[in-house]
Amino acid sequence: MLGQLNAVAEVLRPEHTDHDVLDLLNREIFTPMDRAADARVRQAALRATLGVSACPHPALDALVVLGVSVVLVRDLMRIYGLRHSARSLLRVMTRAVFDS
Repeated sequence: MLGQLNAVAEVLRPEHTDHDVLDLLNREIFTPMDRAADARVRQAALRATLGVSACPHPALDALVVLGVSVVLVRDLMRIYGLRHSARSLLRVMTRAVFDS
């Protein structure tokens, strides 16, 4: 991500407006990140679906979904450039469960 930011910074000129900068950031950085995140969410949904359909017991279903969710959150944190330590992962998972 730092390389992408540097590439965007090299393109910017003093005559660019704030709107131009936001458009460039959206086009060059945020849109590809969002596409990668969408792909990971689709993969995680497929993994969860296949895992749940293969498990004969509801408690195993919950474990499968929890495992897929942890991997998904870790992947999304990596895509968006967030630290993915155990503490930050726990914080994000807790907020996802209790704030939704």
